[in-house]
Amino acid sequence: MVESERPRILWIHPGGLLPVGGGGATRTWALIDFLRDAGYAVELLTGDQGEHNEELEGRVDRLWIESRDDDVAVSLPPSRRDKAKALYRKLDPELCWLPFFQRVTGGKIGAASHMLARNRRPALERYAGVVAYAQPPVAAIVSYAWLAPALDHMPPGTLRILDTIDIQHARRENARSAGGNLDHVVCTRNEEIQALKRADLLLAIQEAEGATLESMCPDCEVLVAGHAHVVPDYEPSPPTSCDLLYVGNRYDPNVLGLRSILDDVWPKVRKACPEATLTVCGRVGESIKGQHGGVQVLGQVPDLAPYYHRAAIVLNPVPYGTGLKIKTVEALAHGRAVVSSLAGTGGLGDPTELPLVVAESAAAMTKSILRLLASPAERHELEKKAWHFARDRFGADQVYGALAKRLAAHCSERNVTKD
Repeated sequence: MVESERPRILWIHPGGLLPVGGGGATRTWALIDFLRDAGYAVELLTGDQGEHNEELEGRVDRLWIESRDDDVAVSLPPSRRDKAKALYRKLDPELCWLPFFQRVTGGKIGAASHMLARNRRPALERYAGVVAYAQPPVAAIVSYAWLAPALDHMPPGTLRILDTIDIQHARRENARSAGGNLDHVVCTRNEEIQALKRADLLLAIQEAEGATLESMCPDCEVLVAGHAHVVPDYEPSPPTSCDLLYVGNRYDPNVLGLRSILDDVWPKVRKACPEATLTVCGRVGESIKGQHGGVQVLGQVPDLAPYYHRAAIVLNPVPYGTGLKIKTVEALAHGRAVVSSLAGTGGLGDPTELPLVVAESAAAMTKSILRLLASPAERHELEKKAWHFARDRFGADQVYGALAKRLAAHCSERNVTKD
């Protein structure tokens, strides 16, 4: 890969970016694409992919991975490995290595810290320093609070950014209050604060979480960077379509939402409208048990656009959740009628002002689905409102403009210019 003179941004991510399996990866790629279009060279440091992933390499300006054989960060293509290993051997570890969880509990890991500790990637953190000191970036971005220690390894002058994606300490109680189960997400507010404080700049995925982060870390700068989505030209759903679409990763609220549809909504929809079909895309389909007439389970698909195109209605009945509901953003951007729970509108603003149908009970969801299937005119009117809403809200410059301005100011302070 040709060396770039563009300002470098080092993105540190634990892995699982391809194939895209959930909203987190979808948003990460949207932000990486925006930064590259804005004139930055984005280098990705991520976990071992098991093999040379040409698609992953092609989506960034340089790809660094953990090597499975000797635990050394290597740059792809493989011809760069010797250089990377030599950098590792020569680098003074004290330049970029701090003791394990030094800033959390004085090096002691309590029982409540186990989620942050379990998800940590010490080798990845350490080799982030190898990469960064070899050619210092103007900024480093880490994904998720548990990778925050990687920011301790960055050279002086690097803008240290943490893309929070979620408020971690809120997830378990949020799930419990809705009858869900995220009991493996054990994290206290104070522990999360200590991780977040490693950053100069915190990225919140939506406004409410931005306010929460400001209250947690008043000394940190906080910017909101939601999810930008290309809004294609509006095409109305086929008037005779009776196809419903459900998209999701295998994640507890998605599983519970799909289960509620199959158990309490779908039988009534099929009885009233026998030609109705339900297409399930994403790994959430792995949770389906038994046979359900009219349900097509596809798993992960390379492109969701054809399924949005033929869908009459997109469903998002999740009972809870934090962050931003990427699947709702996608459905609105494709100009589709959405029937959602209140939780499925999270991060998008006042639910009463959104161009979608909110249905909090199985009866209300069934009634809304049947009404929209029976009335293409009403459905198309809702689709147009959804499309206009997305066009006005989800443009990359609008969603990521504040971050772009902050990065430009930092480059100016460092006297770094873009091509």
